[in-house]
Formats: sequence, C-alpha cells, structure tokens
Amino acid sequence: MPPTTYDIAIIGAGFAGSCLSWLLRKQSCRVALLDRNTSYPPSFRAEKLEQDQAELLSKFGLLDARQPLASPIHRVDCYRKGQHYQQDVGPQYGIHYTDTVNQLRSLARQHVDFFQSRVIDLSTSGTQQHLVLENGQQLQARLLVLATGGNVINPLAFKLGMRQQATRELRSLSFAFDICRADGQPYDFQSFNYFLDPREHQIDYITLFPIGDSVRINLFTQWHPKDMRVRAMRRNPMRELDEYFPGLFEQIGDSVPTGSDKVALFPTQYYQLSKVEQPGIVVIGDEFQSVSPATGKGLSKVLTDVDVLSGLIPQWLETDGMTVDKIQQFYRHPDKQAVDSLAKREWVYLADNALHPEIISKVKRKLAKLMGVG
Repeated sequence: MPPTTYDIAIIGAGFAGSCLSWLLRKQSCRVALLDRNTSYPPSFRAEKLEQDQAELLSKFGLLDARQPLASPIHRVDCYRKGQHYQQDVGPQYGIHYTDTVNQLRSLARQHVDFFQSRVIDLSTSGTQQHLVLENGQQLQARLLVLATGGNVINPLAFKLGMRQQATRELRSLSFAFDICRADGQPYDFQSFNYFLDPREHQIDYITLFPIGDSVRINLFTQWHPKDMRVRAMRRNPMRELDEYFPGLFEQIGDSVPTGSDKVALFPTQYYQLSKVEQPGIVVIGDEFQSVSPATGKGLSKVLTDVDVLSGLIPQWLETDGMTVDKIQQFYRHPDKQAVDSLAKREWVYLADNALHPEIISKVKRKLAKLMGVG
C-alpha cells in the first residue's frame, strides 16, 4: 500500500503540536498529527498563562480552550525584603496544563487526521519526508514538525544527527500543590508572590494563584533533584515553606495542603538542540530549547514558535521543495530569536545570583558556544 501523503506531519500533540494543527486548518493544509497517546497524560508543567501568552492564544482563537475557564488575574500582591506591595498585571490565567492540552488536542483532531501511534523510523529530504509507524503504516509529508516536548532527546532527532547541547549547572526544580486557608475562609488576594534572595537558599520565589476553585502554589528553586531539601519539602511542605519564607502565613493566612495529591516536581536543565537546520524538518517548543519555569517564558517560547511557523508554512508550500534555506527562515526569524534569547538570559540572571562566580562564568562560556543552532 502506498504511503498516505500530507502537506505537514506533526509528531507530538502537546501544547505546540495541537496549537499548530489548529492554525494550519485555516490554511487548507492537509495535516497529519501523531502522538503515541490518545490523550495527554497527567503532567506538572506550566500552570499559569502570562499576559503575552494569553494574547497569542487569543490571536489563535484558542484562549477559551484553557481549562478551567476562570476569571483572569489582574492584581498580584508581592512581598520582598519585608515589604508588601501590589502590582497590576494581566490578564493572567491559572490553568491545568494536562486538561488544557487535551482540550487543544480535541479541537485540533476535528480538523486533521490523528494517528495514535509511535513513529519508529523516518527519512527526510528537500522534497518528501517519509514516516513509518509502529503498525507498519507509512506516511509522506512535504514538511515534518517535531514537537515532542524535550527533556530527553527524541530518538528520531538523534537519528537525524541532532544532539542536545546541555549545561548541567544551569538547572531548575519546581514544586506544586494546592492549599486552602485553615479557617475555611477565602484568600483576600488574587495572586501572591514572595521573592527571596537566591544566594541564601537557591530559591527564586513562590507564587500562589487560583486554578478554578483551587489555590495553587508553585515554588521555583535551583536545587538538584537529589538534594536532601527536596525530600523534606515533599514530606512536609508547609513546615519547609514557613522556614524559608518568614512571615508568609502572616501575609496570606494560616494554610494547609488540600487534596490527596503529592507535591509535584518538575526538574529541568538548560539544553539546546544542535544541527537542526536540515531540509524537510523543523523542531519547535521544548524539543528545541529548554526554559526555566521560574522565568515564566516556557509557553511564550512555545507559542511564539507556533506563531512564526504557522506564518511561514503557507509561503513554503507555494513553491516546490523544503530546502534548508526555507527551514533557516524559522530558526533565524527575529521574533523566535528574541524570545529564545530572553528566556536564556533570564535563566542566567537567576543563576547569576545563586551560583558561585566561577560556576556562572563556566555556564556563560558554555552558552556562548551554543549561540548558533547550525
């Protein structure tokens, strides 16, 4: 049986892949969306939409796909160096990442061909990309988009010679769980941030914000996952927060964890994929470059990649071939480079205040070598 042919094949139906599929439906593209899972599994990732991210989702017509649909955050109470102040922001939105991705995926699947399967082999060229699925089915596409989420390099990218260039010293470890006031009363803030000097405990800050009817805590640190402090935080998070954030509960009210879920963790370290400028394939989102959640730039990078690529694809399809010069337009687009660079600089800034000067100098030297995507 000959391969089924598409304009675009997207591997990965997460935030990036689902949004891109949705946008391409408007451009009369024949799209194949592939993922090994029918639905996105439970995952602790980005749990708050910043203003720029909400604006891009609104531009895509997808802002109402966020889950749960709840009122925006317009004010953040902040606490730093013993001082309380208010900051007007927004609109921002708390989301359940998994529920939001599954809603995005559900919308995309109404307009594209969805394959619940693993890709076991591929070949790329300047004309056609060839995929082999685990059930033996074969697909062809003019352009292949890899949007599988990163952290561990996709074996398909590895097969094509791409490599993760990592900087182990530049790391992030985030914690999350739900809380409520011990007296059962509602909190008197929309969102609350408490900033620390990261030189003291390698802790960046804590943020509290609503997701639907719950109040969520996100704690951002630069700890190693095997640090003894991690175990203590997971065992008794309220006691540990009281130790690291003096006066927190005087500011927000005596609080207790809610629900039976354990404290969720999300570790990452800095990496960027190399040798990506190849004919016929584009790598987007976290698969291309990691982001520290403490910077709040994770979904900014993902959605900017989607915005840029969805604008380029119609132009690319107007002419034959999917050559390197077309692919380079994506990686070298000023909007993409700007948000990639900003996310990297803000991560280095956080580390600059927490790491020994010799270590941060080593980090900066490593990052300087990764400036070209090649």
